[in-house]
Amino acid sequence: MLIAKDVNVLILESDPSRSKQLQSSFVAAGVNSVSLSVRIHTAEAAAKAGCHLIVIGDRCADGDASEALAAFQKNEEIRDIPCFLYTASDDPKAIRELITQGFSGVIRYPADVPQLMNILRNYTRQQNTQELAQCIKSATFFKEFSEEELKQLSKVAIIRHYEPGTTIINKGDPSDGFFILIKGTVEVLMSKKRRPPIRLTIDEGSCFGEMGVIDNSPRSAYCIAADNCWVLEIGAHILDDVNYTLRLRILSQVAFVLAKRIRKMNILIDPDEKEQEEKEEIKPVEAPKPQVTVVKVPPPIEEEEDDQPKENPWSEPSAQAEQIDGSIHTNEEYNVLTRKITLRSDFILNKLPKTIYENIANRMYSYWTGSKLAKINPHKLWDSKLFINGKPLLKRAMHMVILCSDGDEAYEKCFLGLPLSHRVIGLTQRGCTGTFLSNDDAIARYFAGRDLASAIKGDLEMPIDRLWKGNEQIEYLTHTHLDVREETLFVVFDDKDGKNTQFVRSHYPEHQIVTVVRGVGYNLDNAASLFTGPESSLTKEKLIHPRDDYQGHGFYSGETVFIPDLSNFFHDTPALSQWGYLFGTITIFANMGPDYSGDIWGSKGGAEGAVRAARAMFGVKGAQSAQDLASAVNWADS
Repeated sequence: MLIAKDVNVLILESDPSRSKQLQSSFVAAGVNSVSLSVRIHTAEAAAKAGCHLIVIGDRCADGDASEALAAFQKNEEIRDIPCFLYTASDDPKAIRELITQGFSGVIRYPADVPQLMNILRNYTRQQNTQELAQCIKSATFFKEFSEEELKQLSKVAIIRHYEPGTTIINKGDPSDGFFILIKGTVEVLMSKKRRPPIRLTIDEGSCFGEMGVIDNSPRSAYCIAADNCWVLEIGAHILDDVNYTLRLRILSQVAFVLAKRIRKMNILIDPDEKEQEEKEEIKPVEAPKPQVTVVKVPPPIEEEEDDQPKENPWSEPSAQAEQIDGSIHTNEEYNVLTRKITLRSDFILNKLPKTIYENIANRMYSYWTGSKLAKINPHKLWDSKLFINGKPLLKRAMHMVILCSDGDEAYEKCFLGLPLSHRVIGLTQRGCTGTFLSNDDAIARYFAGRDLASAIKGDLEMPIDRLWKGNEQIEYLTHTHLDVREETLFVVFDDKDGKNTQFVRSHYPEHQIVTVVRGVGYNLDNAASLFTGPESSLTKEKLIHPRDDYQGHGFYSGETVFIPDLSNFFHDTPALSQWGYLFGTITIFANMGPDYSGDIWGSKGGAEGAVRAARAMFGVKGAQSAQDLASAVNWADS
């Protein structure tokens, strides 16, 4: 198994100060072996000698980054080694052009240690996946499992890595799962008063921690990783789920393991038992096979075409990623992550005055509809024709695309190291969906229609439309430009040069863009400056031009709606002082989507049900008068 400290990194960069800075950052990230080179041909030779990752600077002694990448790609021995671009350039267009040539990602100068740790983590996970799969197949515990059963198990089990000396199980802790040792060595330490401690060693392929799961008792011993260990954890909730198809299969195997251990204990007590054990072979208990009743189904009768649903082309998630974040495996873990993200988002949003949210919401509803009081559905989120008795036949989420070149760093700091979600900040219960493009590579991939470089599996199963016609049909996001529809909202966090805003506008000339201008703050003494301040500031700096006079720097008139960065409200919270405004602003827009958190519409749902009915009938802005509200409730109740 490969771990970060064993990764060999090769840096091709002619600037000594930049190469040294990157080398020290990799060492700080936990890498022991970092080689430096200034010429392409010497770097090729070093890569052949043994290398896992190559970082190519945009300054080489005998060529540029494109030439170096092309040379590596022509060499069959090293063409599969991931290459990262190391650059100090602030030109998104130039970086995107380089990314499309085949770079695995971008490392900005000066190198950021958390970013390098994330790159190393993703690389080692990818490299270990195949070896782990083989180890699982050969594990004693799974010897009788079929390929299909192992595939099913992989959807609910979690692979965990423990450093030497790490405690895997603490005595007295609740028994919330058991483990199968895939690779490494685990020591079991049992200690009782006035007795010497007993040490046991767990063999690869064996399980441990199963006793407490069976009788629901606390842990009775300590289990400690003696070296680098990879274990497969199966939660107790899996064994408690009577509907899980492999439940009896796993329990029968656990019973088999326990029987073997009891037999060994009997041999220690009475050696004469050994002779009997050699004559008999204990076999695992076969799980009972479910009885299947075969029913002959008559051929379908051809009928005239009607409004019945056709085959759903979006029946499976369509999003993909080149690498899957291995830290989140099950739906339960993903739901826990999104709850944590949502709680953190709400905490950040609460730092902003309620008037900020109301002003932005009123402005945007007015902008989308042409009139704040216009009773139309600005985003086509709801269609009243597709409702029966207050139950929606069509749910459509508000679709947003967030662009922020420094989003990775912002997410790391604001969400305290949680795994990066490309979902629009995990707002699961609100009618908002979309993609968070957190770096220049992700932005380039999105608009080129390429898969995300790395993503949590749950992010790739995000629905955008849910249609009920007999059975539920779901259209999933692809996390590429194919998701963009007429009502898509782009929220761009941009510098004063306006490059990302212009990049979006060049692809989607008619779409709504909101640009949060970094470095243009909000005047707390002038509420009107929320919308007028950024435009006024940019005009004074001659960064807004008539469209015909636009030269590619700054913005042109009518290109976007400007909003200041709201960092003023986060100065008293160190963890949020730099980037809190980013996620506060995103959460404001995400909250404008309809509420899917409940299914009681109309008078039975009280005030909340009335609000839902009004949003269903009149769109995201809801009722504009008491009469509107009464009409919506009566309509839902009917």
